[in-house]
This record gives sequence, C-alpha cells and structure tokens, in this order.
Amino acid sequence: MPATVAGEDDLRAFAIARLGARAPRRLVVRGRIPRTAQGKVVRDELMRIVRTVLMDRRAK
Repeated sequence: MPATVAGEDDLRAFAIARLGARAPRRLVVRGRIPRTAQGKVVRDELMRIVRTVLMDRRAK
C-alpha cells in the first residue's frame, strides 16, 4: 500500500467523521514522533513539543 500524505484539514475531517463531538479541537502535525531506541514514544519530549507548538499558535 503506497504512503499517503494527509494535511491538517484532512485529519480534522477524518476525526470529526469518526468521533463527532469527541474529535480533538486542536491537532499538532509532526513529521516524526520522538521514540526511544526500543521504539517507544518519549512522552515527555512529545508533550514538550506539543506545548511549544500550541503556545506559538496562541501568540500569533
């Protein structure tokens, strides 16, 4: 199956179609998720990235 690139609007529409009112209000699209050498998500680093992106959006 070929890789597909989805934009933020595509992801938001997908979430609304699947989750309705429970869809997330904000999306943070990243090229990669930080992972350990074992492949697990580095949650602290991910949350730091998300906070930074959301604060930058508020500042605009």
